[in-house]
Amino acid sequence: MDIPRGSEILSDIRNDKNIRAMRSLWPQLTSRKNFDIPRNIDDYKKIASISKAHLNINGEEWYFNDKNQPKLRELVNNLYQISEISNMVSYNSVWKNVEVAIRDTITSDKEEKLISFQQRLELIINSIFSEVRSYEFYWAIEGIDLIDINEFAIGDLIFFNFNNEYYKKFKAEPDINDFYRISVVPFLDKNFANKVVVKCMALGDKDHAEGLAREKVEESLNYIRFMFCYINSEYVYDNKWKVYYDIKTTQESGCFLRRNPENNSTYLAYSPSKKIRNNFPISKKTIDTWGECYFLDSLGEIMKCNSRMEWEEAILTSIHWIGEAQHEWAADVALWKYWTAIESLIPPNKDEVTQSVLKGTAVLIVYTGYRFVSVTEFWSTYKRVKDLYDKRSRITHSGLSRQVMPDELRDVCQYASWLILAAVGLHSQGYRKFEQVQEQIDRLYGRKRSKR
Repeated sequence: MDIPRGSEILSDIRNDKNIRAMRSLWPQLTSRKNFDIPRNIDDYKKIASISKAHLNINGEEWYFNDKNQPKLRELVNNLYQISEISNMVSYNSVWKNVEVAIRDTITSDKEEKLISFQQRLELIINSIFSEVRSYEFYWAIEGIDLIDINEFAIGDLIFFNFNNEYYKKFKAEPDINDFYRISVVPFLDKNFANKVVVKCMALGDKDHAEGLAREKVEESLNYIRFMFCYINSEYVYDNKWKVYYDIKTTQESGCFLRRNPENNSTYLAYSPSKKIRNNFPISKKTIDTWGECYFLDSLGEIMKCNSRMEWEEAILTSIHWIGEAQHEWAADVALWKYWTAIESLIPPNKDEVTQSVLKGTAVLIVYTGYRFVSVTEFWSTYKRVKDLYDKRSRITHSGLSRQVMPDELRDVCQYASWLILAAVGLHSQGYRKFEQVQEQIDRLYGRKRSKR
């Protein structure tokens, strides 16, 4: 993706109301009279505040006064609303560059002060984009084993074994310095060596790029969690398998005291460990199966697409929530999240929410190409869906807790994974909007009901 220039952006929005608003704010933000400048300790105590924006000008601290500070935020907000900027740069970066531009305007000579606001705005935008880079991010993955392969891809992310070849590559960095040698190399030894690592590339300033990369990694891990739900739904209640990409999230079990008042005996007890107990094995056969049967390639294309249709967004939202559910340790919260994954794929209906969810879920499970259950089991499936949705409603509206049974969590997990596969299958047949899916749900449900 090319990085735009300020002149290119402004030529398209020259008369935009946000531009006009920024033009009117600029003289006030660059006027000395709108700053408080402490001259002694007492002034500083009255004026200075951690929350107050300020500039350092010629060794003095210039604080935006109470009337001027909201105007600074308004200008930054207006600038950040330009989509080309917010799609590549963090809010803090915009704020920082605006402050620098205000300082430079105040301290500039008379001739430089005469440049138009349009030119000044171009300079600000160019300065903002000067921080944009294509970054590579690497995270160690806990919970996955690569069996007979060294790497695999989901979308544009690469999961690979950090073996000696990669280790030597990182240790042979051309700009290696003392910090790298003292800090980075030991980190690689401890956290990356002989582990599965994910590589993700992202464009932006460093904060925006990191946020984007984390989103991409989480999307990909949620796909893996979704596949685990589909293949091993009977194990979700026991929390035997988890996958993480942030080392700090893996926790040892907690330790506490347990005492029996009847005999005054005291014991050391341990809370359930959140440390990964079983790694999910991924082999060449696994990847081939995902590609042939579970639309890994199609899903990868959806994940890489910058402009997504309504049904494509619904699929990715559902995968996000099934991943969050599988990642959850509390069964009641997990059940609620699995239901959120299901509801993400049901066309919205404000008037008949429950009925829409029940019939939509049952139809998509029974009638899509996979035929997860027999057509003759439609009404028994519908009833099971209804019972599970009632449990979800009691959790949501009555605060029901710690009463989810293993078979309930297994079934709602299974239904959620089935619906995602059905949704990706419909996408491969050309479905792009909720209304297209709703037409099929209504038609098939109506036909089934008429024969009851």
